[in-house]
Amino acid sequence: MRLGDYILRDKERILLRWEAFATTRLPAAEHMSSLSLRDHGPEILRAIVADLARAQTAAEQTAKSKGLAPVVAGATDTAAQTHALLRVASGFSIEQLVSEYRALRASVVSGWAEACPAEAALLEDMLRFNEAIDQALTESIEKFSATVTQSRNLTLGNLQEANRRAEDSNAALVRQQTELELQAQDLETALRQADEANRAKSVFLRTVSHGWRSPLNAIIGFSGLLLDGSIVQPLEEQRKPLSIIQRSGKELLTLIEEILDMSSIEAGKLTVALASLDLRSVLEESRDSLVLLSAERKLELRPVVCGADLTVLADRKRLGQVVRNLLSNALNHTDHGFVEVRASRADGLILIEVEDTGIGIPADQHSLLFQPFHRVTLQAGPRRPGTGLGLTISRRIVEAMGGTIGFESEEGRGSRFWFTVPAATPL
Repeated sequence: MRLGDYILRDKERILLRWEAFATTRLPAAEHMSSLSLRDHGPEILRAIVADLARAQTAAEQTAKSKGLAPVVAGATDTAAQTHALLRVASGFSIEQLVSEYRALRASVVSGWAEACPAEAALLEDMLRFNEAIDQALTESIEKFSATVTQSRNLTLGNLQEANRRAEDSNAALVRQQTELELQAQDLETALRQADEANRAKSVFLRTVSHGWRSPLNAIIGFSGLLLDGSIVQPLEEQRKPLSIIQRSGKELLTLIEEILDMSSIEAGKLTVALASLDLRSVLEESRDSLVLLSAERKLELRPVVCGADLTVLADRKRLGQVVRNLLSNALNHTDHGFVEVRASRADGLILIEVEDTGIGIPADQHSLLFQPFHRVTLQAGPRRPGTGLGLTISRRIVEAMGGTIGFESEEGRGSRFWFTVPAATPL
């Protein structure tokens, strides 16, 4: 029996032996099905049978023994090449692939020897079979190696690209870090310069303000003496200029004190000396200091509404400063009606309120009211006095004494400012 005939007759037996051998190629074959294990085996055997049946020259025989059989241009992969591709995908090594072909050769030859008596033609068939096996093996190895090389090159390319991107990212990070360090240095320099400028400003303000206070107090004092006739009785036409001098001096002195307070606040040096105080006396002193202003404005400055037993834990000077600021603001922003200050207990604290029937505050200015230098502005009406610092300072003082400050206001209907301070004893 010729070898080709034997292969066609016992093809399934041959494939079973090949499949059994393939199962030993671990770990790649561990989870492979029977169909996968004998992958393209039938096609490889048919190709070998076809080769055995075809006549060949001595030159062709030599070329095939070296794995150099002619390749048809444009042809698809052979069964051996496809088998190699699938074995790569399954995780076989090249040594395992070669061992498969050796097992196939041994299976066919041993089975054929058992099935057929020795004949002269068998030797030729044996040689031809070995040549066909060598050719198939060569094709598989070449495809296997090419695929592995392609995968390796692709992986290397990806790694090189990833490395290049990483280097670019690292370079960008280094540049950003350098820029941030430079910005940090610039910011540190700017902050240091600003701090130095702020300290110089504070020193200047303290020095100049203290220098201004003495002459201003003299102006305010002597104008007051002239107005009340303590020095000489003024003529009627002299009273108005003297009143302007005294009022302007007081406004300038208030401005100086507010600037000094803002300087202390910015430097974090605002201090309060807390003590137990009779609240009514503080409120009445603050109200009485503004009686003349209310008379000039032709407004009713109502008596203080406060219980005699209300005591607070506060700084007397600073508490009076806040009350006077709220009262003067109310008087300056009220054209008719009244201004009133009152105090009461509220949620374990003492609530102090200043209410007026003035021009009110537009809703779009509510959020800006406690910002430095902000002044209430209306589309129509006279310019109101003030620096825009009083409420900012008042808020800081109230917070320093452990309270809070706020307001309710509607344009054209007046305002109610309030703040809280701790009670001297638990309520």
